[in-house]
Amino acid sequence: MDEFFQKLYSLNSYPDSAFLLEEGSVFFHPNNSGDNYSIRGERLIVGATELVMRHILNSNADRGETATAGAHSVLKRIPVERFMDGMKTFPFLLNAAAVMAKQTALTNEIIDKFQNNSS
Repeated sequence: MDEFFQKLYSLNSYPDSAFLLEEGSVFFHPNNSGDNYSIRGERLIVGATELVMRHILNSNADRGETATAGAHSVLKRIPVERFMDGMKTFPFLLNAAAVMAKQTALTNEIIDKFQNNSS
């Protein structure tokens, strides 16, 4: 990883935390083909999808993508226990859900692009 990025987690790794993006950008790489998308903003909860799947829906989900942040992005790690406590409050839950919805839409754009290119 070059000096301009910090790795948050890797594809297929165990989801041990989410992150509060205080400011900056997080880049998600769902595969090794160079596809990626980014989430930019302030006070956003990222990395929540697999925590929800593993700890609320009881699946064995590992990370579905690699996540990196720009060197100037400011993030705080949210351990699983704090994440689960946060999910009991509406603002935290709404924040995590909004970011997950945005990630789903951006991932779908990558899937659509792939499908259109292979047709």
